Parts: sequence; C-alpha cells; structure tokens
Amino acid sequence: MTNFNEIKYKRLDYNQIKEEVESLTKKLKNVKDVKTFLELFKQINLIQLRIEEYADYADIRNMRNDSDEFFQKEMEYWNTFKSKFDLLFMDFYQICLTTPFKEEIKNLIPDNFFYSIDYKNRTSSKEILELQKRDNELKSQYRKIMNKKCKFRNEEHNLSYVTKFFSSSNREERKEAHDAYNDFFIENREEFDHIFLEMVQVRNQIAKILGFNNYSEMSTLLLRRFGYGYNEIKIFRENIQKYITELVSEIREMQKQELGLEQLTYYDTVFYKEEPKLLYTEIELLEKMHEIFVNMDSELGNFYYDMLNNGYIDLLNSDNKIKFFITNYLSLSSLPTITGNFNGKYSDLTALTHESGHSFQKYFAGIEDKNHIVSPLLKYPTFEIAEMFSYAIQLTTLNYVQDLFSESDYKKYAFLVIKDLITTMPYIATVDEFQEQVYSKENISISEIKEIWKQLCNKYNLKNHITGHPTLENGEFFYRQNHIFLNPFYYIDYAISYFGAFAIWQQSSKDLDTFKKMSAIASYLPLNELVAKFNLANPFEEKSMKHLSLFLKQQLNKFKQK
Repeated sequence: MTNFNEIKYKRLDYNQIKEEVESLTKKLKNVKDVKTFLELFKQINLIQLRIEEYADYADIRNMRNDSDEFFQKEMEYWNTFKSKFDLLFMDFYQICLTTPFKEEIKNLIPDNFFYSIDYKNRTSSKEILELQKRDNELKSQYRKIMNKKCKFRNEEHNLSYVTKFFSSSNREERKEAHDAYNDFFIENREEFDHIFLEMVQVRNQIAKILGFNNYSEMSTLLLRRFGYGYNEIKIFRENIQKYITELVSEIREMQKQELGLEQLTYYDTVFYKEEPKLLYTEIELLEKMHEIFVNMDSELGNFYYDMLNNGYIDLLNSDNKIKFFITNYLSLSSLPTITGNFNGKYSDLTALTHESGHSFQKYFAGIEDKNHIVSPLLKYPTFEIAEMFSYAIQLTTLNYVQDLFSESDYKKYAFLVIKDLITTMPYIATVDEFQEQVYSKENISISEIKEIWKQLCNKYNLKNHITGHPTLENGEFFYRQNHIFLNPFYYIDYAISYFGAFAIWQQSSKDLDTFKKMSAIASYLPLNELVAKFNLANPFEEKSMKHLSLFLKQQLNKFKQK
C-alpha cells in the first residue's frame, strides 16, 4: 500500500481534458461495434477517474490541514473547475443512454450506471437554470442566518457553542441553553418563514417545468431511489409509527428512571446523568481498535492496520483541521481515507467505527470493481445503502469493545448506540412526511405549514418538539433541521439505512460474510435487488418492521442498566 502522503498529485488542465473528452465522445457516437464502444468507454471513464482522484486528494489534504497554502490554492482551482469538468461528460452519458449495445455490455457496466444517467437526464434542463440559481441563493440565505450569533449568558455565541450544553449533566444549564437556542429562532422567525415559503414555490416550479406534479415526486429521481418511490416510503413511515414509536415510548420511561424525573421536557436531552467514558484516547484508541477489528475479522483487521500505518486514517486532534468526520475514496488508487478530529469523548469510538464501516465497504468494492468498468457515478453506493454499512459496523463492534470501558460504562455505550438510532427514526419520518405534505399542497401558507408540523409531531409522539417554549408551540422546530432547507427529502435515507444496518447486524452475529459480499456490489444494484439477493429484511414490509422492533427490544434489554 502506497503511503497516502506519497500519492502523486496533479492539477489537470481543463482545456486539455476538454479536447480529449470531445474527441473520444465524437468517436463513441459513430462507433459500429461493441468492442470499440467498450474501448472508448474505458478511455473516457479513465479520464473521469483521474479527475475524481486528484480533486478528492486535494480536498482531503486541505481538510487535514487548511493552512497548507499549496492545497489551499489547489482547492480554489477545483472549486472553480470541478463542475465544469463534470459537464464535459453530458454528451457521453446521452450516448450511453441510447446505445444499441446496452444488453451486450451490462455484465461489465453495472445497472446502476444506466439508472443514474437516466435519472440525471430526466432532472436536468437549461430551462431550470435560473430557478436553480434562486434556490441556491435561498440556501445561502439560510446558512447565513444559521451563522448568526445567539445570545447566551449575556454574551454572543454561535449556535454550535450553545448546543454543547444540551448534553450537560446539569438540568438547569440544559434548560438555559435550550431556551437561548429556541429564542434565536423566534428572533429570526420572519426570515425563516420567507425563505422556506419561497423555497417550496421555487422547487415546485422546477419540478413542473420538468414534467413532474411537484418536487416531492421529482425527489425520488434526484436522490437516485432506484426501484422504489413514495408509495414504498409511505409504508415505511407508517410502520415506524406503528412499531418504533411504541419502542421509543418505552425508552423514554427508562430515561425518566435514569434521570429520576416524573416528566421529560424539551430540555431533557441526555439519557444518563453521566455519559460513558473511554479508557483510551487518541493514538491508544486507534491502536486498540486494530486488536478489536482483528478479533472481529482478520482481513478487516489487517486492512485497518495498513490504513493506519500508511496515513489513510487521520483522526488525532489538531488545529487547522475539519471538526467533523468523513470517509473519502480515491478512485484510481482504489483506497478509502478517514479524516476527522477526536475530542476525547465516547463519540470518538462511534465516529471511528462508523467511518471504518464506510472504509471497509469501499475496500471490498474496490476489489470487485476490477472485474467491471465502474463509473465515478458509482464511486459510492446510493446514500441509504452506503450508510447501512457504516452503522452496521458501529453495531457489530458492540460485542467487541468491552475492554475500552469500565463494565458499567460499556453497557451505557452499547445502549446509547442502539437507542440513538431507534429514537431518531420517528423524528426522521416526521420530517419526511412534513415535506411530502408541504410540497404536495398548492399555494400553501406559512401558517398551514406550521400546523402540518404540529399534527405530525402528535402523530409520531414527539410532543416535546411542540411544547414548553413559544417557538415549539408555534410549530417552528423545523427551522433548525437544515436538511429541510438544504437537502429536501434526503433525511428519510437515514432511517432506511438504520433499518438496513440493523438487518446486517442480525446476520453478522457469527461472521461478516454478508457484510463483505454486500459491500462488494453495493454500488451496482438498486436497494430492493440488494436486499433480495442477500435475503435481508425488506424495509418496506410490515412484518419486517415488526420483527425488527422485537429484536431491538431484546438488544436494549441486554444492555440496559440494572
């Protein structure tokens, strides 16, 4: 394995690449036999892989040290030119959509490539460019408001600073922070209302120009939901409401007991009075995880060791570095990288196992990709599938990380990992159904929007989202959910991925065979086909959700404090 810092980087010249792509595309358009078609396809695909490799490498180096002037300048270049590079391949995609050789090449080029370019084609048009520009302007306005300062303890702070106190063991301190946070949304109410209402109008206009009834209908194509749509998602949401909300109610009763409270309020956002503490941090934690992964699966353990010792994992705390965790994939090198900043809390382990799940998936995919011609459009699986693997490793490692905690803190940690996924599912369903209703109603008013939010919070038993503070009681909790403003209809993918992760976890109690085999072809197939191929529980069937809820209840009981 080449050391990450020794990978050769090159800034590609846009005009030179443009000339190459146009020449190859022209030849591809006039090709008469499948052999020549495949040769030209491979050449164009290789150019795309080079673009992805170098753009991603520069991005990773910049995320790891934003004071590095060389990669600062490289990212300025890629931020300007990456979208222009991508546009060079639109004619290539159009040729692939209509090629008479599709049946002959489908064993080499995965189905999801053709689904991707079809969906991209159906959601693109020069007619919507001005509306897309306006949508981006509205997104920028939303980000600008969310970057405003919030008054807390007579000082001005950003919102992320205030949210740190949401996990305080001091209940009064939590209330103080939540009230300051909620007051911020009251102060900026008019701007949030204006932005969201115009966003709904603009996005629905875009959808209608492209031939859809509304943006809700169009979203299934934008988000590459191959083989299923809103009929299936509605069933999924209803099953969450039927089986998971009941389980969440039981968890809340446990939370009351843990905190010694008769009633939970909007500021009771901790489960334990004291959170679990890791016995190891920083480099010791990274080294201990090597032992754990070897115990789980020797192949994964060895790959993790190689990543760690060759610079592909960079998680030690440092300045000038991103504050979140992310996995990237280098398309030519066929290797994943993990970047982030440890903070010394138990969440470091959650983040490490989560990102390792992404990396392990891409490791097995990279091996399988050598048997196919894989477009950068399939660099990652569709989101709901990609996140299955990361959460699955989070869950699967629970039976192996005992030595990283004291006995009582280990049980706390395991319980929290499972609990956090379960309790988020009804909220995700609320957000998704809220968006569907809002975008489906013609000429909706802001008061109607807020009323829909309140009705759905009642439906999914989220009463603390609509009680206790004026902004909550007014149905304005959704202001803070950035997905609603910035990535509409994307949020439900998390809940689908949780379901898939739970299903993989069930099958991985003895070994990681299912995880490995699914990982290898995760980008190639639509969700339903992948689930059927590996005999996993189907997220859109009621019996699957019912069985899952019973399994999860058993797991919670296994780890809850006596």
